[in-house]
Amino acid sequence: MQKQSRRYNSSKRPSQRSKEQYSRERYVAALRAKQKADTRRGIIILIALLLIILLVFFLVRGIQSISQASKTSELDKPAAAYVLDKLTVLEHKTPIIPMSYETQYGVIDTEDYDYERAKKMGSKDPILELQIILKNPENYPEHLLEKVATNPESLHFVYDYTEKKGSEPATKIGKPILVNNHIPLLLQFDEKWGYTIYGDKELATSGCGPTALCMAYSGLTGKTDQTPASIAKFSQDAGYYTPEGTSWEIMSKGANKLGLSSKQIPVSQKNIKAELAKGRLVVCSMKPGDFTRLGHFIVLTAETADGLLILNDSNSLQRSKTLWTYDVVVPQVKAAWSIGKSSK
Repeated sequence: MQKQSRRYNSSKRPSQRSKEQYSRERYVAALRAKQKADTRRGIIILIALLLIILLVFFLVRGIQSISQASKTSELDKPAAAYVLDKLTVLEHKTPIIPMSYETQYGVIDTEDYDYERAKKMGSKDPILELQIILKNPENYPEHLLEKVATNPESLHFVYDYTEKKGSEPATKIGKPILVNNHIPLLLQFDEKWGYTIYGDKELATSGCGPTALCMAYSGLTGKTDQTPASIAKFSQDAGYYTPEGTSWEIMSKGANKLGLSSKQIPVSQKNIKAELAKGRLVVCSMKPGDFTRLGHFIVLTAETADGLLILNDSNSLQRSKTLWTYDVVVPQVKAAWSIGKSSK
């Protein structure tokens, strides 16, 4: 019996090992299959998450683009349509520039629109002239409509555009509207030369550089043979006009070519005071601020006994009649040139 039992037991051992091995192999195979399935599931989930993230990203970008396009469409709306939509004339002393226009374009405050200023510039009936402009915006370039909206002094000039556009400019500056320390104030929107094309727009809107240099030339030499229009032509012929505006070189090389003495100076109150004390003029390229929204040239003509600045601003009679402190002006100066009579 013992032998049979041993034979029986010994005959079963290989079968048991085979079953155990088979079970282990099945277990390992099942485990590997599960791992592969888990890996595939993880990859699928990861891809799905990435797709969701990309979808959300593009949706957000799309919403932002739509929002920005809506905002930009208002900002980029042609000035003609914008002015026509927004400006209203209610009565003689009612400001016509709504706060929404200032918010969109960053222009002057509504209270600054003064009809008396327009009257002083030659508008016999500023209300009537403005109504005619607003009823016929298609007759005026967009930049001129924006100009009259931001500078009431230009009202009569813009009103006369339909009749006087393309007119020949004057060959002499004539009697200036104002003289600051023997330097004549010449306005770039003066009808004597303002309709002259400088670059791609009227000198009235793009000609502060030539007008500033013309004021310096006329005041320092006492000559009247140059006008803003003739210096604008000189600027274009010499390559000082660029798509961005008048190059700073006009105030150095250009001034020297006209027989003046010019040098660029570091911007500081000390340097400006020193040059004015010598009887020289200081032409300044201005940053956005009290004088401009984009860029502008003004001429500092002298300093009063009280230490205030006298200046000529070709875009404003009112600002040219105002005395300014150094604290207000100097921080807005981007570059400055000291200009005087030639020593030759």
